[in-house]
Amino acid sequence: MHFMGRFRRGTLIPISARVPLVAGSTDRVIVLYPALASARALGLVLGRALARNPAAAYRWAGWAGLGCLAGFALLRALGGFGNLRPVEGSGLIAFFSLVKYPPALTYLLWTLGIDLLALYGCARLAGAGRRAVAPLTVFGGSALFFYLVHLYGYGLAGRLFAPQGTGLVAMYPVWVLGLAVLFVLCRWYGRFKRRQPPDSLWRLL
Repeated sequence: MHFMGRFRRGTLIPISARVPLVAGSTDRVIVLYPALASARALGLVLGRALARNPAAAYRWAGWAGLGCLAGFALLRALGGFGNLRPVEGSGLIAFFSLVKYPPALTYLLWTLGIDLLALYGCARLAGAGRRAVAPLTVFGGSALFFYLVHLYGYGLAGRLFAPQGTGLVAMYPVWVLGLAVLFVLCRWYGRFKRRQPPDSLWRLL
């Protein structure tokens, strides 16, 4: 906190501080997701917990998910801290209009809460239920690869098939088709990644 407190409004924050801790822009670089002050650090902690004791880690994930959702509701209702965009107007759309780039604390709490509860729920499934959610592990095993490819894939699809935009009814078939293509690509990349040595940079994707 002392380190971040040194940077006052109007101060040019060096890239050495932007990349690990402080979202924003320098002269030529925009940092939307700081490496340490983001969900990635929590993912490393959860990964180590799963490696040591999966059952305990899944239980922790369930409670942590509930805590995240409770924190989201509290901060969103109070406004101010944790809200890069306050609630403007009434209704659910205004309440859930959150800032993703850079991620507001309320956005992180909402999305992490849902993800952690989904992880807990999937871990408790067995038989047909577990087989039904198995495709999700293909996406999860190549999450960064999925993220990068989906950005450009859906962007290209939009330019080719709907350059003027479209409605929800026409969007959903394209979204489902895109997921099918991404599933094949992520499964291929996951197999490729597992063949690489543990210290390979390919494993970061």
